Amino acid sequence: MLINDEYNPKYCWAWNRVYVKSNGRIPCWCDTGETHTILSKSLEDNDFILDIVNSKEMREMRLKILQDNEYYIKECKTCCCMIDIDKGRHSRFVNSKVAVEEIEAKRDTALRLLTKEANKNKPLGSISRIQEIQVEPSFPCNLRCPGCLQGRVENPLSTEEKPYILPLEWFKNIIASSINNDVKIGRIAFVGRGEPTLNKELGEMIKYARKMYDDDIIMSMDTNSTQEFKEEYTLLNWINCSIDGSNQESYSKYRIGGEFNKTIDFMQKAMKFISANGNQCNVRWKYILFDTNDTIAEMNKAQEIAKSIGIGELFFVITHAGGATIKPSPTFTSRESVQNYIDNNKIFNNTKVLYAT
Repeated sequence: MLINDEYNPKYCWAWNRVYVKSNGRIPCWCDTGETHTILSKSLEDNDFILDIVNSKEMREMRLKILQDNEYYIKECKTCCCMIDIDKGRHSRFVNSKVAVEEIEAKRDTALRLLTKEANKNKPLGSISRIQEIQVEPSFPCNLRCPGCLQGRVENPLSTEEKPYILPLEWFKNIIASSINNDVKIGRIAFVGRGEPTLNKELGEMIKYARKMYDDDIIMSMDTNSTQEFKEEYTLLNWINCSIDGSNQESYSKYRIGGEFNKTIDFMQKAMKFISANGNQCNVRWKYILFDTNDTIAEMNKAQEIAKSIGIGELFFVITHAGGATIKPSPTFTSRESVQNYIDNNKIFNNTKVLYAT
């Protein structure tokens, strides 16, 4: 299909996703737009679905992009969630032909769903299924990674309002509202700017959601794996353990303040509990490739550790961001280059490549 000047479809990958900060603020989904507040309402005093998910502000955001084919805010131009064919921005797809076909199918599906809600006497732009809720259990973090807000800003807490730790009751209100309003949640991802496991009630949140939905929901967590492992974490479908290195020296250059042995201990305890209790939780090691940890010897060592622990998957992650002192790997810059390494160094069978957009 040819793309001309009059055909400029825009598709926001996060149109049916919601990001909930620890203080209840609802920002745009990705790093680029997170400073933009779509709305900020109390999760204690407002109905999550009626007053937030299907609020006027959220409905206008969806319709402006999908129906009016316009950017919602200026940050959309550089957002990883925005698939913009006329700008050639389709990093989520293999090639431009696939991107054109996919974006048309996705936009058509989204518009049909939005219109369908109008026929149910709901305001145009409402949704009846949330693809994913990204819940930030904790805004603080115990590490100071240079590529993250926590490492770039002298006082990270000064950038957000309190509370910095999401209250358990607020989380329960999210679940209760979704059930009461018959809005399906596809996935809950416990991840944000901070370290989720610093929230002492995280285990209770996971237990509550699993109790209310049983197996009818997917749940995951991203953690730096430096805190104590808790059995409740294995009620998740998967745990992403961010460990960028295979020894203390290479690991600590980016994960400033972290102890490599604690991260390995976290994965070992998780796998021991999973093996003993038959849980279906998948423990995944995400190893971002920097110029500090990308030697063949170090990557092979990571594979050996993953194999010895028996985790589910090891991902070598390509990124374009690091920090002022840490740079992305100059050797592994494409999926092909990492896959070539994996093919020639087969140690752990579930070693894969992941591209971070």
